[in-house]
Amino acid sequence: MPLLNNSKSAAFPKPQKVPRLQRSTWLSASAAPDYPLLGFAMKHPLDSIIDDALMKAAKDGSFDNLPGAGKPLKLLDNPADAVLNRMMTTANVKPPLVALAEEIKAAQSHLKTLTDEDQRKAQMKKLSDLQMRLAMEKEAFNRYG
Repeated sequence: MPLLNNSKSAAFPKPQKVPRLQRSTWLSASAAPDYPLLGFAMKHPLDSIIDDALMKAAKDGSFDNLPGAGKPLKLLDNPADAVLNRMMTTANVKPPLVALAEEIKAAQSHLKTLTDEDQRKAQMKKLSDLQMRLAMEKEAFNRYG
């Protein structure tokens, strides 16, 4: 008997598309399906504890009169990016692409002020190096994110 059955039989039903649920559509962690092989996200062990704590806080009025109530939240698409951006803003750190672009702008303005030929050549070499580093950073960002 062959291992694969090429005929249309009841033993090999046609696969059906299963709708993918978003976390925001779940009413609670207990309503989340647990079908990882079908494309559904699995429940996290802390989901029910977090949901219970949030429900209790909402009932107690902890979320009443918060600053910015009734206004839309300023969210990013990726929560990890939001955390990273908040940390970088707090630490006053800039992404490498932004920092290099600012260095290039400063190097260009410094080059305009130089009159000595040797200093201009050294500054142009520095500027060229910065531009090459920026190009490499852009390529890495486009490739790997």
